[in-house]
Amino acid sequence: MDLGKKAFLALILSATTLNLLGQEYLIGLSEEPRQNISGLRLAKSSRSGDPYLEIPFFDDFAKPGNAPNPMLWADGPVDVSLTYGKNPFSIGVATLDLLSSDGKLHTNATVTPFIADSLTSHYINLKYPGDNSIYLSFQYQPGGNGDMPEKEDSLVLQLYSSSFKKWIRGWSACVENRTIKEYNYLTSEPKTLSSSIDTTFHNVIIQINKSEFLTDSFRIQFYNQGSLTNNDYVPGLKANADQWNIDMVYLNSGRNESDTAIKDVGFSKPIGSMLLGYESLPWKHFTPAVRDILSPNPASLWVTYYNQDPINTLNVTRDFDITNTLTQIHSRFTGGAENITPLSTLDYEILYNYNYTSPSEDSAEFNLKAYLTFETAVDPARKPFMWNDTISRNQLFKNYYAYDDGSAENGYGIFGEGSEGALVAMKFNCFVKDTLRGIYVYFNRTNSNSTESLRFYLTVWKNNNGLPGEIIYSQIDEKPIYSKELNKFVYIKLKTPIELDGPFFIGWEQVMPDMLNVGFDRNNINNDKLFYNLQGGWLKSGIEGTLMLRPVFGRDNGPTTTDIPSEPFSETTKLYPNPASNTITLEIADQDQNGYAQLYDLTGRVLMQVHYNQQVDVSGLPSGIYLVRITNQRGKTETKKLIISR
Repeated sequence: MDLGKKAFLALILSATTLNLLGQEYLIGLSEEPRQNISGLRLAKSSRSGDPYLEIPFFDDFAKPGNAPNPMLWADGPVDVSLTYGKNPFSIGVATLDLLSSDGKLHTNATVTPFIADSLTSHYINLKYPGDNSIYLSFQYQPGGNGDMPEKEDSLVLQLYSSSFKKWIRGWSACVENRTIKEYNYLTSEPKTLSSSIDTTFHNVIIQINKSEFLTDSFRIQFYNQGSLTNNDYVPGLKANADQWNIDMVYLNSGRNESDTAIKDVGFSKPIGSMLLGYESLPWKHFTPAVRDILSPNPASLWVTYYNQDPINTLNVTRDFDITNTLTQIHSRFTGGAENITPLSTLDYEILYNYNYTSPSEDSAEFNLKAYLTFETAVDPARKPFMWNDTISRNQLFKNYYAYDDGSAENGYGIFGEGSEGALVAMKFNCFVKDTLRGIYVYFNRTNSNSTESLRFYLTVWKNNNGLPGEIIYSQIDEKPIYSKELNKFVYIKLKTPIELDGPFFIGWEQVMPDMLNVGFDRNNINNDKLFYNLQGGWLKSGIEGTLMLRPVFGRDNGPTTTDIPSEPFSETTKLYPNPASNTITLEIADQDQNGYAQLYDLTGRVLMQVHYNQQVDVSGLPSGIYLVRITNQRGKTETKKLIISR
């Protein structure tokens, strides 16, 4: 980041009581719980136990999961996300930021540039002496839906030479004077991309023809350099920042310097919710909600896909699956075929008839899946590019309303002069008379949990002609609660439940001038429902996105100060041995006799289905990584990783 800018910001903030007026702010995430990914930044190269890969090497980060594909990448505390990229050509990006593998700011984080994240491939066989047609290409995007890098922030590509037994810098992009400066160290070629930083995806292609790289032990590594804002006065602003997204990493022979386009069609956005503006709502409210907001087309899905082929118009067929995960009843619908022209985006909505039912009185879950097929899909050369041909989502109906998708790209809050006593309110509509029991809140962690001493009043308002009106309920002396899990929502139980029907508002009143820092979803736009009040009048939010608050209704059976329940299995669920050689045993101690487990490979194919508490023969499966999806008699699922090694 620009150190002069940071010092100036710190100076202003240290004098907040003089001139800085209270207002809305968005900041990067300070901490983000992640999967515990092992590995060291700027990893040393050791062949011990690492996979041996052949070209083509390709990753568009569209494979399900929020960690890099372990079959391709050896390490890297980076997050793989469907939502951090802004208008990507292919769904999914890998984000390099200032967070370590445990989701906290790196321990070496400082206000001066430091090496933060890294992403390192396994060994790749490039032992093709004299081959001048081997090229590495990728796309990168500064900022995306996160925080834009600033002066002296950089993204770096290193290449491993087993001949020299060291990493060699191959390329970098650095922010200088509001422009991006690229530099190819292999050819000593500088390049200035634009007159101002934007969130465009930029193409890079590099020839790999030097003899020190054409070995059987080649590797690639991306890392970023960033810096923290020097700000002790407003702890809520101590945030993750300086994010770079990378996508479409492709290494192969038979290429040239103009071969930057991947001749592929794939989804470029997550599959949309069927609820027209809502991501979830209480199952008991579903029928009146369908009548009020989803009619006359209660069953519709939106998908968006992009043709990266620069020359060919392709005829693409759309198909859709819906699975009731509690009953395992499966339905398929076709969306027909349609031409998509080169380098263009197509949005498609399918209308269909489906009976949404559930064996449970108070919950339901449906898996929505979309597929793309086209005439060149059978080409063997396309095999590495097929992950983005399929997308899916789980449509949940439990006991809460949600506008957000569960992923926070930023933190939201009010601070500055007059922010003590500021009000923030989000509008919802209760489609059936019911009892509000509590509110789920997505609190962003700050550096060293510096906002945990803040206090606020949890507040509920009546509707007054589309604006917050009379206060119905106020719960004083609440404070931020933080989760250590991937799902960061926490539940605040109302001490006195209240009955609601129709429009209402939930939010908070600030007791202190500091920023509360609540999660903000940049992918779903609902700021027309978000209001704030500083001087006695309500103002509509000017920041596009969704504040991550979820009102909870129904019976008093929820947690008090914990995350949204994921309904895990008993801790006595065991899969052993793991790693396995010829047999495995799945042991369930809760006497659930009607459950089953399915064994998948990493392409998503179901290889076998088995019942609990029996020995399973896996001797016919090759060594590798597999997934075991366990489903109990209530339809709840849990996935475990299985390694077969011989």
